[in-house]
Amino acid sequence: MGGSTGFEFFRPPLQMGMPNAEARTIRVIANTIVGGETPLAFVGCVDCAALNNTIVRPHNWLFRILQETVTTAEYEFLPASNGLFANNVIVFDRGDISTHVNIGGDTAPDTFTFTTNLWFAADDAAQSDPSGDLPTPETGAIVGVDPQLVDLAGGDYHLTPGSPAAASGTAFAALSADLDFVCYHDPPSRGAFELR
Repeated sequence: MGGSTGFEFFRPPLQMGMPNAEARTIRVIANTIVGGETPLAFVGCVDCAALNNTIVRPHNWLFRILQETVTTAEYEFLPASNGLFANNVIVFDRGDISTHVNIGGDTAPDTFTFTTNLWFAADDAAQSDPSGDLPTPETGAIVGVDPQLVDLAGGDYHLTPGSPAAASGTAFAALSADLDFVCYHDPPSRGAFELR
């Protein structure tokens, strides 16, 4: 979300005397994201959200908060701020990541909100806790508990009936259907798939 953009490519165009942002109100909802250096990056994003994603084995960070375009004499840019990271199921190998979250300079990480995510280090459940790397405390986290997906190794990331992710998320107005176009319940399950 966001990222380095040439000034001529902004839509709407950049405004002098007004705060600008790389991205605003982007929603990343109900995706499965497998591998990669980092599954999500809030880059110069303002009021953006990552909700109900199932993230499987990224290789360096679980997500990033960065700022690539900064204020110049001509244009003011807001820092990456007011992000929401909620209801995600994150399965990772602790030995394959450097830190849970990578936070760069010129950002406002203290404005981010974390709630009801499930964090599971498959190679060492005791090393699942991201709280030392999160910029603000999380509410309602499930840490170090296997999400009990149908077939993690085989690529079926649906929830099994005994999953701790089932019916344990937070309801958000932006949530409607999961990755299979099944409506989320109230309360919703965590991750990209609602339990049927």
